Amino acid sequence: MKYSFRAYGLGINSSSRIAGLEPSPLQEGEADLWFEDGPEPDWARKLLALPAVVLSHRSEPAGSADPSFILTQHGNEEGFQLSYSDGTRFVMDRASTHIWGTYQAPLTAEDMATYFLGPVLGFVLRRRNFTCLHASGVGIEDRAVCFCGDAGLDLAALKGKRILVRGFIDGRLHPTIAITFPEQIELLARKK
Repeated sequence: MKYSFRAYGLGINSSSRIAGLEPSPLQEGEADLWFEDGPEPDWARKLLALPAVVLSHRSEPAGSADPSFILTQHGNEEGFQLSYSDGTRFVMDRASTHIWGTYQAPLTAEDMATYFLGPVLGFVLRRRNFTCLHASGVGIEDRAVCFCGDAGLDLAALKGKRILVRGFIDGRLHPTIAITFPEQIELLARKK
């Protein structure tokens, strides 16, 4: 059985349900990636047999519930593996169009989906040259305003402040202004 979903502007076909996502029909050719779980597929087995280089290793902080993480490149960027110390791991091809995920008991498919919807799709978006942002937003009557910036900007410091944001509006998915430099944000005096 095949399931289809949308997340972060991507069309996703899957061999199983993905916790946290509602099914969403996709038109032919609209899927950006295929996610599968279960037994390791042949393409992933072949990719994992290629020479490997560790690109990033984050150790588990003392007293933390966060597992350690290793990002490995296989071959000449033919694919990548994201693996966690709790036994959850994901393998993806060069173009990030095929992703296989697995987990170990006592974890569940819902736990694996947390990784998939967070750091794994974040990695996919970066591979596709999309900047992953954190944001704050406010609703004003029937409209909403969202303030986004990359991880190097301290958006929490802007809480309760009046600001002016300079940049170019990108309307591909929805109107946004990407904040890439702190100079794009100007603090304004409070209204009297």
